[in-house]
Amino acid sequence: MRRYLIPLLFISQLSYSQSGLWLDAALTKKWSKSQKTSFEMGHRSTMQKGFDRAYLDLAHEMKLNKWLKVSAVGRLGLNEQKNQYALATDLFTLRTQVGFEVSLLPILQIRSKKIDLSWQCRQQMQWQQQQRLESMLRNKVSFSYDIRRNPFTPTLSAEYFYLWNANVLYTPIDVLTSGAGVQWRYFAGGALELGDQHNLKLQVGYRVKASGDQFLYRISYSYNLE
Repeated sequence: MRRYLIPLLFISQLSYSQSGLWLDAALTKKWSKSQKTSFEMGHRSTMQKGFDRAYLDLAHEMKLNKWLKVSAVGRLGLNEQKNQYALATDLFTLRTQVGFEVSLLPILQIRSKKIDLSWQCRQQMQWQQQQRLESMLRNKVSFSYDIRRNPFTPTLSAEYFYLWNANVLYTPIDVLTSGAGVQWRYFAGGALELGDQHNLKLQVGYRVKASGDQFLYRISYSYNLE
């Protein structure tokens, strides 16, 4: 029994130390039935190592019809310096995203008030001092189920990250770039409605990257301004 228990404890401790804890809080203002703006603050850390990054997001979303939304997001981020805060200019990042989200059930002519199935596509650009410009395409499929007379709504999502300039080759006459998939990210959990203005989302995730796999634990809170 001990020869099985010790490896299991080792694996459990290893996965815990490599796990990420993501915390974020947002304020959302709905201007009309079709438009809303949100401001979000986020903090990410690794269980054992500590601080990973922090960010401020400003986003606006517009619903064009019952199945299509468009959005734009700007982010000011701060990366870690030896797993600690450091207000150095070369650690700040500026990131923009533009994209759309499609509700798939109306397109498939499936009527359901409980199930939501959507596809989100976003083009992301990120700038950081002394780093190459990062151009990323992100595709995410999300599923949620609204349980009748229950404040908890289960959710699932899978996201694929494609880096347009993942590989750079310098030749005597030109600079050649090629793209590659760099990450898969999965989340499972749900949203908990705490009244008309409060919303809490609890998720467990797993991401696959070239630098290594990682478990993720995410707690998100949002407050809707009237």
